Amino acid sequence: MYALLQLYEMTDNEFWLEQARDVNDSLLAQPVTEDYGHSYAFAMFARLDSLTQADLTCARQIADLVIAGQVRSLNPVNSSISTASKLEALSALAQAFVLADADHAWLEREIRTFITFVQARQVPANDCNFDITKEMKRRYEGGIFGSCDDPSIRVDGVQSWINGLTAYLEYQGLAGEK
Repeated sequence: MYALLQLYEMTDNEFWLEQARDVNDSLLAQPVTEDYGHSYAFAMFARLDSLTQADLTCARQIADLVIAGQVRSLNPVNSSISTASKLEALSALAQAFVLADADHAWLEREIRTFITFVQARQVPANDCNFDITKEMKRRYEGGIFGSCDDPSIRVDGVQSWINGLTAYLEYQGLAGEK
């Protein structure tokens, strides 16, 4: 759906927007999940066209699921990778809400909570108490540990972290313009 919206943005061909709406309608008929991809699509719909009431309702349900499904403690076993993905979803939804002139401020605290969680697992200042050598810091600074039980640094976690922070900063800029 997001790719269809990108095609619409690039070509201005209504066919792609209609295709994206058809996919969206199909997804709206399904049970709601913590779908960060749908979150990005809602932000794109809001920017390029508009959100329907059904879109806003679904977006709110996705946000509620993301928030309810997240562990709030920095327990060492909790995953920073999934938390970074949740940051992506909430930041994209915040963009969608602000662009649709819908209430978005309630997401700010939640997004900041996820940011704090991921930062706590970031090299070099991590709460996992891993021994970080100067060489490790030089090579992996900014990387994110999967969890305190898993000292690996996963590229997908870093990608979600960067995408989530970028979406959050874009949201803040949009909210500041309103």
